[in-house]
Amino acid sequence: MGKKIYLNDFNEEYVKREMRGERNIDIIVKAECSNGEIIERLRNILINNYSRTIKVWRCKK
Repeated sequence: MGKKIYLNDFNEEYVKREMRGERNIDIIVKAECSNGEIIERLRNILINNYSRTIKVWRCKK
């Protein structure tokens, strides 16, 4: 089981800092359910910067 990062807001620097040296990371995003833009930006940055498996969840209503 990998490390979990909980995000209330998009914070690129925090994510990059937390990702250092980690092989498996779950990103749990607690954002507005309708805000798919934040999720996609986060996913794209992670995929472009890290060759690791990334899971991104949107919140449930």
